[in-house]
Amino acid sequence: MGAFAVQQQTAVRPGAKAGYMHEIDGVRGIALTLVMLFHVFGNGRVSGGVDVFLVLSAYFLTRKLLGYFDRPEPGGGRKRPAAWLRKHFIGVSTRLIPSSVIVLSAVLIGTWLWVPATRYLQTFREVFASALYYENWELISSQLSYGAAGPDSSPVQHFWSLAVQGQFFLVWPFLALALYAAFGRRRGAGAGDARAAGAGGFSFRAVFLATTVVLTVVSFVWALILVDADQTVAYFNTFSRFWELGAGALIAFIPAAFCARSWVREGGIWVGLGMILVCGFIFDGAREFPGVPALWPVGASLLVLFGATRGAPDGWAARALSVGPVKFLARITYQLYLWHWPVLVFTMRARDETSVGWDVAIFVAAVSFVLSILTERLVSSVSRRSLQEWSWPRAAAVPLVPLMLLSTVTVGWAQAVNQQRKADLAAAAQLSPEQVGAGALAGPHPAVRVDPEARFLPTPTSAFIDLAPIYHEGCIQSHRDEPGAGEVLVCDVDDFGAERTVVLTGGSFSVQWYPALRSIAEQHHWRLIVIEKDGCRLTTEQTGDTCSDWNGDVIRTIASYDPDLVFTLGSVVSFEADTPEEIPTGMVEQVEKLGELGIEVVGIRGTPKFPFDVPECLVEHGGDPEACSLPRSQKLASDFFETLAADLPANLSILDLSDALCGPAVCEPIVGNVLVYRDDGHMTSTYARTTEPALLEALREAEPQLFSTQPATS
Repeated sequence: MGAFAVQQQTAVRPGAKAGYMHEIDGVRGIALTLVMLFHVFGNGRVSGGVDVFLVLSAYFLTRKLLGYFDRPEPGGGRKRPAAWLRKHFIGVSTRLIPSSVIVLSAVLIGTWLWVPATRYLQTFREVFASALYYENWELISSQLSYGAAGPDSSPVQHFWSLAVQGQFFLVWPFLALALYAAFGRRRGAGAGDARAAGAGGFSFRAVFLATTVVLTVVSFVWALILVDADQTVAYFNTFSRFWELGAGALIAFIPAAFCARSWVREGGIWVGLGMILVCGFIFDGAREFPGVPALWPVGASLLVLFGATRGAPDGWAARALSVGPVKFLARITYQLYLWHWPVLVFTMRARDETSVGWDVAIFVAAVSFVLSILTERLVSSVSRRSLQEWSWPRAAAVPLVPLMLLSTVTVGWAQAVNQQRKADLAAAAQLSPEQVGAGALAGPHPAVRVDPEARFLPTPTSAFIDLAPIYHEGCIQSHRDEPGAGEVLVCDVDDFGAERTVVLTGGSFSVQWYPALRSIAEQHHWRLIVIEKDGCRLTTEQTGDTCSDWNGDVIRTIASYDPDLVFTLGSVVSFEADTPEEIPTGMVEQVEKLGELGIEVVGIRGTPKFPFDVPECLVEHGGDPEACSLPRSQKLASDFFETLAADLPANLSILDLSDALCGPAVCEPIVGNVLVYRDDGHMTSTYARTTEPALLEALREAEPQLFSTQPATS
C-alpha cells in the first residue's frame, strides 16, 4: 500500500521534480509483476515481492515525515501538523481506496456467481476486513482456526499485505507527531525547527531514529520466536512483519549524499535487483518468511534504495528502470496486485480446478492486465481532479463514500446470511418426527420409516457452526502451537449426580459424540468431564509441538478425577484415499497407562472421512445426496477390529457405531432427513444427538457396570 501510494504521491514525471527516484518506480513495477507471475504461473509460490513493497512503503513514508517535521517552516512560522496530516491521509486514501473498493465489489459479485453459499459468510468477513485494512488479523483469527470454514484460497487473501502496510501508514505518522510534540517543540528549539535540541538535549530526528531502531530490533526478535512457534501466524502478524517496514524506515534517515560514489550506488542497485529477481526461486517464502530468509528480499530492497539517485536518471540502472514498459508496470502496479489474485481464484473455481496450466495462466494474466489498466485510468482521473481542484471535504468523499457503501452492503448481506443460519440451527434443535437421523439406520428401533420428501436439517449453509455445545464453554484447548496451548484444560460443567464419573477426551473426533454422551449422562446421573485439545488425540508419540506437552500431562489430570470410564477415540480413519484405518501405537500406550491406574477406557471407532466438504458438495449438486456419498468399504473394513482384538489392552473396549452412520454399502451425507457431516469428517451436533439410542445400547453392552444401581465408591 505504502509504496503504491507515496511514490505516486511524491513523484511526477522524470525531470519535473527533484528527488524523484526512477529506480524505485521501476523496481516497484518489476517486484509486483513477479508477485503476479509466481502466483499465476508458479501455483501460488511466494516471490518476495510483497516484502519489497513493505520496505519501500516504510522508506517513502518515513522520508516524507522527516521532510515535514525535520525542516523549519518558511519565515520561521509554526507548523500545523493537523492540516498536513489531513492532506496526507486524504491524498493516500484517494489513490488507494477507490481501486480496492472496485476490486472488492467485483469479489462480492464473483462470490455470488461462483462460490457455494456455505462460504458466503467467511468471504463477507474477509471483504469487510480487507476494506478496513485488517485482513491479516481476520486470516489469523478465522482462516487458521481448527477446521476453518474459510476457503482454501480466499479471493481476498492477498489483502493481508495491504492491511499490514495500511496499519503502518495509520500509526507511523501519529508516532512521528507524538515524538515531534515531545522533542521537536521544546523550549530552546528554534521556531518550527525540529533539528534543534529540546530541553533534554535530544532532537526529534535522533529520538525518531532511536525509536525506529528499537522497534525494528524487537520486531525481528519476535518474528524469529513466532516463526519457530507458529510460522503461519507469524506470516500474517503485523508485529512480526514490522521489522521489514522498520528496515525501510531506517534507510530513510541516511542522507541522500552519503557515499556519493556512483559506481557503488550503481552496483548496489544491480545486485539488489538481481536478488529480487531470484528470491522466489531460492526461498519458499510461504513456509519461511518472515524469519531469517526474509532478510534476502529486505536486504535487496535496501541495496536498491541506497543506490537510487534523486532527480534526472544519471546511471545505467536509472535509465534501464525508466524505460516505457517498466514505467507502465509501475503505473498499474497497485491495481495489478489487487486484480490478479481474485481473477486467478475465481477462474479456478469456475473451471473446478485446483491448479492452472499455462494456457489458463496466460488468460488470467491477460485479464488481470486489462482490468488493471481500466481501473488505474478511472481512479487516477478522478483522484487527480479531486486533489487538485476540490475542497478537502469533497476530496475526502471520493474514498470514503465508496468505502461506506461497500461496507454497508457487505455487512447487510452478512447479517442476512447469519440470521438465516441461526434460524436454521434453531429449527434443527427441534427436530420433527420426519427427521430421525441415525434412527433410520441402527439402534434399538432400526428401520424407522422416513419421508424422503421431508426437509433435512441442518441446512448445508449452517452445518459448519453446528458444533457440540461444549465448544461454547471456552474450555477446549486450542489446536495451535502457541504459548500456553499445551496446558490441559478441563470442562467440568456437566455434573448430573454422583453415580458415575466419565471423562471424554482424545480430539475433536471424540468430542463430536458429546451431545449423545451428555444426554446419557444426564439420564443416568453421571458427572461428564471433557478434557480436550483440538487436533490432538491421546498418544505417546512425540510430535514436537504443544500436543506432546498436552499428552505429557493429560493422564495425570484424568486420573485426578478418579473416573469410572474414559471415552476416547478408538481408531483413526485417514483423509487419504489409500491409507487404511489404524489404531496408532501411541494411542494404545496411553490407554495402557490408564489401565495401570485401574481406569477403564472405551474407544469409539473413527467416523468416515470424505475427500470433499460434504455440505459444500450438497450445495454444488442441488442437495442430491447420491452425488456426495462414499462407498463404505473405501474407509471402513468390515473385519478391522476382529483381527486386532487379541492385541488390544485389557482395559479397552471398542464401540463400533458405523451402522449408525452408514448403510451396508454406502455412507450418505443425509440420513433420516438429518445432515450427518458439518465438514469432511465431523458429525453435526444435530446428527450426533440422534445417535444417542445406538450409543446407549453399545455402552450397556461394553460397560454394564456403568448402569448398575450400585452407587460409585470413592
